[in-house]
Amino acid sequence: MRTSHPSPATGPGLGGTAFRLTGAALGLTRAALGLGLCLAGSVQAEPPAHSTWKLTFSDEFEGTTLDASKWSNGYALGATGPGSWPDPANVRISDGSLKLFGEKKAGQGKTYAGAAITNRGKFKQMYGYMEARIKMPKGKGFSAKMTGTKADGGYPPWLDIIETRGEEPDHPYWYIHAGGKEAGAGWNGTNLVSEYHTLGTEWNADELIFYVDGVVKARDKTLASLCRMEMCWALELMVGGDSWIGIPDGTTPWPGVYEIDYARIYARLGPAPVRLSAAPVRAQGATSAALPGFLADGRWWSGRPAAPASRVLCAGSGCAVPAASSHP
Repeated sequence: MRTSHPSPATGPGLGGTAFRLTGAALGLTRAALGLGLCLAGSVQAEPPAHSTWKLTFSDEFEGTTLDASKWSNGYALGATGPGSWPDPANVRISDGSLKLFGEKKAGQGKTYAGAAITNRGKFKQMYGYMEARIKMPKGKGFSAKMTGTKADGGYPPWLDIIETRGEEPDHPYWYIHAGGKEAGAGWNGTNLVSEYHTLGTEWNADELIFYVDGVVKARDKTLASLCRMEMCWALELMVGGDSWIGIPDGTTPWPGVYEIDYARIYARLGPAPVRLSAAPVRAQGATSAALPGFLADGRWWSGRPAAPASRVLCAGSGCAVPAASSHP
């Protein structure tokens, strides 16, 4: 379980080796792959340290019932997945986490029952940082996801921050699907079954950056421009239906359980404040004062060439109070 909301991190570093994939190479189609995007973490990762962030949406999944002010049952797009239907009874909260169950239970013309929740109609945002701390189900035929889709409905695009296959428990993927244009990557070495991991995506107008436990695993600038719109988000567990997800067989353990410790979304406020020292520091003249940073009242100071020498920048956990007349 989590202990608290995160504060600015020390900063993720570039790690791991991502390999590039395309939908064409894998023979993927929108209908075959479905929607989804999933996030995870053994340690609590935090928003990238190069910027300052505001928490705009979060669910820590305490209690025993789904928060109807934040979520609705159902997939982000479409009534059913390739091989499963979203059974509301398979969405459960206990012991501080959301649990999405996958079962061999027919319904709505499908052989299997999955589970999904979406914040469509309850939340939307353009750009930011999204993360969730998860454990995925192991076994052929399960696909755990976290997906972003157009807030006003429709397709393209959809953005899979992360997507997993139960038969590859240590090999998460991400994808962008944009009406015939697709890009994606995967990486080895992160076992999402045995322990929690935190998966996140930083999304801006020109680039998508994918993180595992605070470490950059992949970047994409080729299709990020196609995601310049407000999006909503879904957490989904799909079962069977196509060659990508896989068809459950005699080795598949039932039920499959996709566990989400928390889901959080942040908006970027600006670049990270300049950390001048471990204690509050008074700027020494115009050159120092021109640096960006937080003022004592919490407002962001972007810096000006002729800033008054009395201006104070926030450094570390505290700030001295500048004269009122020196505020921008």
